[in-house]
Amino acid sequence: MKNQPLLQIKNLNLGYGHKKVLRDLSLELYPGEILGIVGSSGGGKSTLLKAITGLLPANATISGDQLLWRGHDLLADGSKRGSLLGQEISMIFQDPAASLYPGQTIGAQICTMQRARGHKNAAVVFQAALQVLAKLDFTSPQSVLDSYPCQLSGGMNQRVCIALALLLQPALLLADEPTSGLDVLTQQTILKQLALLTQDFGTALLIVSHNICALAQIADKIAVLEAGKIIESGPAATLLAAPQQAYTQKLLQSRPRFRKEFL
Repeated sequence: MKNQPLLQIKNLNLGYGHKKVLRDLSLELYPGEILGIVGSSGGGKSTLLKAITGLLPANATISGDQLLWRGHDLLADGSKRGSLLGQEISMIFQDPAASLYPGQTIGAQICTMQRARGHKNAAVVFQAALQVLAKLDFTSPQSVLDSYPCQLSGGMNQRVCIALALLLQPALLLADEPTSGLDVLTQQTILKQLALLTQDFGTALLIVSHNICALAQIADKIAVLEAGKIIESGPAATLLAAPQQAYTQKLLQSRPRFRKEFL
């Protein structure tokens, strides 16, 4: 049962100097749940993920009532956040090319990552990687392990990054615009695969995007972020069927529509 929140944020505020980026932000995320955060560029979505992980620049100021991880207040003990990364929390960044080292094959990078976590049996590591890559619809997972990032497409590299994150078996996966810059069909494929794999691993997913319709495909709940403040949230189907805020309605109205002759 999902009795206790995995992540609970109460009245979080964050700024850079005099600029306020997040304002009185509150949310809850339960084990195995998918929460989508939607909003326009510059609205604070990526900053929220950085606040959770502690990957903030030195000039950031953060305050709030609580930022709880499994009931432990990370605002009261900031050092705790660093120990969570790569252990209980993983992250998928927007640009897979910036997340992968061009001088190593994918297999070598996976092996290096798992060795750092104490997994020294390469055969076991590669077998687990092959299984995850197969679930991500790679027809030849072994050839992916033998490839360098430059030999794979953008969509393939993004799926590799998803595999890398999930191989850590995190309790929480943070995804920062994971389909940015990809074509529509690739976006849909990656989102569906991501949702299925998080279910397989029992991983909670916090995913941010400017595309409310993309989030609607996989999210259990959606929260709408405008100018650093959550203005509306609820079950995805309910929120999309009857949005209460004008900003949410505009997000829905801005979705692309095709003329009938092109369908």
